Amino acid sequence: MTFAMARQVVVEMARSLGVTAAPKPGPARLDHESFEKMLSVFEEVGLHWNGGSEAEEALNAIRATYEPLLEGLGEYLLTPLPGWVAADHASDHWERGARGIIARRLVDGLASGAIDTESAPKTKRGVVGRLRDG
Repeated sequence: MTFAMARQVVVEMARSLGVTAAPKPGPARLDHESFEKMLSVFEEVGLHWNGGSEAEEALNAIRATYEPLLEGLGEYLLTPLPGWVAADHASDHWERGARGIIARRLVDGLASGAIDTESAPKTKRGVVGRLRDG
């Protein structure tokens, strides 16, 4: 369901902006080496994905249903598409900017149960304002 919704967002964005699929494919965003690295990152964080022997080919087939449009959108919006696997030295999105830090605190607080969403104030500042303050 998540894939179908995200793919539809790409299709609708392209349609709304009058963007078509990129005429030529861009650089491989998920080559075999990156696919293997992605699997090792999964293992490092405790995610066990059993995609079977055809997993890489199946993922490539799925990507082919949206990636040409995504490349077209990237060209139109002058936004290069990132690779599937971040460089080892790349900072996480949570580590960039004040809103990312606030979002990280919110997610961590919800995950640990430190934020009681039932009794959160119904004010304009609410939970996010309290998180920003520390």
